[in-house]
Amino acid sequence: MKLEEFKYLNRNNATIDTALFISLQDNYSYSLNSFINIYEFACQQYLANKIDREAFKLFYFDLIKYIRKEYSDYIDNRDRYTAIKRVHKEWHGE
Repeated sequence: MKLEEFKYLNRNNATIDTALFISLQDNYSYSLNSFINIYEFACQQYLANKIDREAFKLFYFDLIKYIRKEYSDYIDNRDRYTAIKRVHKEWHGE
């Protein structure tokens, strides 16, 4: 469910209040940032040859593709996340 869908969430026929919505939005943004940062760090380690590259690719091949596709707007609109972009391009050529 996308965060914007919460705007119209009804609880006892009342729309969700603004403070709760802002709190949900902040928590979602924080969680998404933390989630992507974990994979950014892992991709940095892969690119620096600090982990087993074959094992990393085996475990994360599809996941990196999913993250890159599902969160492309978030990733592409920032100067960060270059390691995810590089690993994705190396593996998937996209």
